[in-house]
Amino acid sequence: MALRIKPLTPADAQHYLKIYAPFVKNSHASFEYEIPDLSEIKTRIERVGERHHGLGLWKNQKFLGFALAGKHRDREGYKYSVETSIYFSPEARGNKWGHPFYEFLLEGLRLQGFLTAVAGIALPNPDSVALHENLGFQKIGTYKHIGFKEGKWIHTEWYQSHLSAPPKLPPNLISKEELFQLPHWQEKKILTEKILNLRLDLHKTHL
Repeated sequence: MALRIKPLTPADAQHYLKIYAPFVKNSHASFEYEIPDLSEIKTRIERVGERHHGLGLWKNQKFLGFALAGKHRDREGYKYSVETSIYFSPEARGNKWGHPFYEFLLEGLRLQGFLTAVAGIALPNPDSVALHENLGFQKIGTYKHIGFKEGKWIHTEWYQSHLSAPPKLPPNLISKEELFQLPHWQEKKILTEKILNLRLDLHKTHL
């Protein structure tokens, strides 16, 4: 199959940066002003891997995008919640790959034991809003004039998805290494890749 999903590692930092940098330089999707250097990106990926995980989407040897989860807040009581994000290269957009790819990340987080995923979207961004709503995220509020970029004040909308119903007592969280060994995760990965490749084939037939 041409499209493959692989766990995101610090070795992918250069590929990550190539996709992320235009969002910093040319849009308000990221509130960063300066493009981070390679070592900073490696550190961020390592930090994600301490408790959460990220995924990379590959077409043969070409890196097309990534989805990842990280801490929502630093305090220990927040550890059962995650903040998620997804970034695609221009080539990968418009192919309907975001839904199954992002859904696979969320399923992995559920299997790890996380209960809630949240995502902040800088407005306007109708494609990201539609993706999150189609995945079952619910809008929980708007931060008005929360960021300044490109000469204007920007609102962000926040979305929330309940990955699992909260149990009476907090669940045991498993590491990404344990997650990647679970048969259900491996089966879901194969199924997701099949869906992505079917959509790739459909896209080719309409070119």
